[in-house]
Amino acid sequence: MMKLMQKLWILVWCTMISITTTYGQTIGLHPVSQTSASLSSYPVYGMYAHQSLDQESAKALLNKPFRPHFSIGISTGFMHYKGDVYSKLKVGPGLSYGASLYLHFTPWLKARASVAIGSISGNDSESADLDQQAQNLNFRNRIQELSLLAEWDFFPWLPEKPSKFAAFIFTGFTFFKHNPQSFNAFSVTYLNLRNLHTEGQVPSNYSLTSTAIPIGIGGRYRFAKRWTVSLQAGIRFTLTDYIDDVGKGAYPSADALPNALSIQYANRSMESRPGLDQLIASRGVVTYTDSDGSVYTTLKGFEPGTSRGRVAGNDRYFLFQLTISTYFGKIPRLLPN
Repeated sequence: MMKLMQKLWILVWCTMISITTTYGQTIGLHPVSQTSASLSSYPVYGMYAHQSLDQESAKALLNKPFRPHFSIGISTGFMHYKGDVYSKLKVGPGLSYGASLYLHFTPWLKARASVAIGSISGNDSESADLDQQAQNLNFRNRIQELSLLAEWDFFPWLPEKPSKFAAFIFTGFTFFKHNPQSFNAFSVTYLNLRNLHTEGQVPSNYSLTSTAIPIGIGGRYRFAKRWTVSLQAGIRFTLTDYIDDVGKGAYPSADALPNALSIQYANRSMESRPGLDQLIASRGVVTYTDSDGSVYTTLKGFEPGTSRGRVAGNDRYFLFQLTISTYFGKIPRLLPN
């Protein structure tokens, strides 16, 4: 999965650069003597040249420079997670908000720096899959991310015939902070799962900061002279497998864990809940004795040494956003959005 993701990311970058370079030559790089006939060889410009631009206005358009400029936006939306714990797509609990600063280089290409804060969660008890129900893990995680992105519009927006709609793709790098937690019914609080070393990661442990490769698509609509609204959907291919506290490790034996709370949250297959009797009848149980003589019972398939992570590859999360953005300062001569 990681190799495929990296190839896709490189392909998107190369496509954006090559197409932007090719079409970017149509603005400000042609001699004034170029005719509207040659202009029509470009699909977007040619359409306007035949419909509404005479030869002189076409020449002026070709030589009109693009002034790089800034715009800002605020966003709201929701996050969704895919990993080792079952997650149902729900809008409410994962609401996110954020802000973006755009630097428009050309009518096609812009750089974007974005911050976003949102929540993800997972709960095996909500799954219809019996193996997932038997695992019986749950978590929540607050994601705080900073993304540095390149955003490419499929078509430029011309000042003489400004389009109100546009579609775009984006990719780049994301840096994020997270902290997986689980609910403690006894104290009615949430516990930081990393502190419990649930896979026996003693003394080493996973980091609460990581990076991701974002890839996404979107569309925007200009509803006023300076204002646009956009919808976008992106996936973050993270470089960690622990945003749900479940990684590539195995279920540890009790003596590999630091305390009783860690033992309780490392393996929750025998936790009292509706349907446990049916799971015991269908799967069976395994009883083992720890080094200190303590006896433990677990559902079959969750005994020490079996894999704790049940999905190959690192975790992923999705970010769906509605953004309102505006220019500040002088309106540019060519408006990409």
